[in-house]
Amino acid sequence: MNRRCSQCIWFVLKQKVGEDSFGTCHRKAPGIHGFSVVSDADWCGEHSHIKIPIRKTDYFLDFGQALDLLKIGKKVARRGWNGKGMWIALSASAPFPITIPQEAQIWSESIHRYVADNGGDATVLPCITMKTDTGEILMGWLASQTDMLADDWQIIE
Repeated sequence: MNRRCSQCIWFVLKQKVGEDSFGTCHRKAPGIHGFSVVSDADWCGEHSHIKIPIRKTDYFLDFGQALDLLKIGKKVARRGWNGKGMWIALSASAPFPITIPQEAQIWSESIHRYVADNGGDATVLPCITMKTDTGEILMGWLASQTDMLADDWQIIE
């Protein structure tokens, strides 16, 4: 199979120059100068276990890989979950400020009072949220021991 970095889930396109594309590989933590820059035609061979193209049933991840994908904005789910259409995602990639009453409908009265007592502002930290099988969003999803040890995590497109 003719594999290319651009077909890898860890490739992030940065620039196109004619027919060539350049991006960064996010498989490993960034070094002092950031993520490694690669051509879309390169193939490091390190990710040879990844099937191409990646679709929901092609490739399974462990929990650590699923967390890495959440951190770069992807949605993931376990193959073994019973509910249809369930997935998890990171609510935000970094803490963000809120001002009440702009987001008033999603905060409890206790949060409203805290923000008011804090000069009208507060910072919300990121959390993992789940889209449930009933279509609701669950804030602050927690992984079970089974979820953390599973190797049936999938990318949801």
